[in-house]
Amino acid sequence: KYYTARTCATFWLIPVFLYYRPHRLYSSSPLLHQVIMYITEMLLTLLICIWLAGFVMIFAGQVISHVHFTRKLKRYSSPVVDGMLLDRWNWMQEERGISWPIELKYCSVITTPLTVGMWKKNQITYLPEKKFSGEDSELIFSHELHHIQRKDMHTKFFLRFCNAFGWIHPFVWFAVKKAEDDLELSCDEAVLRGADSG
Repeated sequence: KYYTARTCATFWLIPVFLYYRPHRLYSSSPLLHQVIMYITEMLLTLLICIWLAGFVMIFAGQVISHVHFTRKLKRYSSPVVDGMLLDRWNWMQEERGISWPIELKYCSVITTPLTVGMWKKNQITYLPEKKFSGEDSELIFSHELHHIQRKDMHTKFFLRFCNAFGWIHPFVWFAVKKAEDDLELSCDEAVLRGADSG
């Protein structure tokens, strides 16, 4: 209500970091008392192994799932051949100072546009297989180019890492999901702001 979606996405990282460094919160609060628990070395080793196994399984699962998804996108995609759509895409990239080529493709297995690829050389924007009006395509391209300019793919990768690292804490899952939602909303806000001013 009071902050932009991008600010909210950033705020959601605060509880995630507090989870990793809880003593920062406890040591600065006079109302909270520290609890000291003594556990055996064997139990500590067991707990670390359980956490590590969970981290490896979840993070590896997320990476494998993403790789499988990107391969599926490529398998069911075809290049965009509409000259007007391509011209608008290339013009909007130049207007935003994006100098590297980003492929534009249709994909039959998606219902909403999306961009994949963390590195400049492998970034691809996929569109659902349907006709787009000039206004629709500009809004869609603006949204995806905002993601690319802000390197949101890197941010989402980092959030997934945080998710796997703090898998044992339910609030980390909630915070990461809210941060990802707010990243999308922040792009929508930027696009609508640009449309209103244009």
